[in-house]
Amino acid sequence: MERIDRFQIQLVDFEPAIWRRIAVPVTISLKGLHDVILAAQLQEIGLSTKLR
Repeated sequence: MERIDRFQIQLVDFEPAIWRRIAVPVTISLKGLHDVILAAQLQEIGLSTKLR
């Protein structure tokens, strides 16, 4: 069974607070984690981006 890390992330300077909980495999790369965090937050505030 694959191990999972869970994080709660929050954007600052937004009212009400914008936050998400994410779960990622412990083997995820730093780049992969960055992409997940970016996608989760941009989706919430209605922005879109092309992740590389």
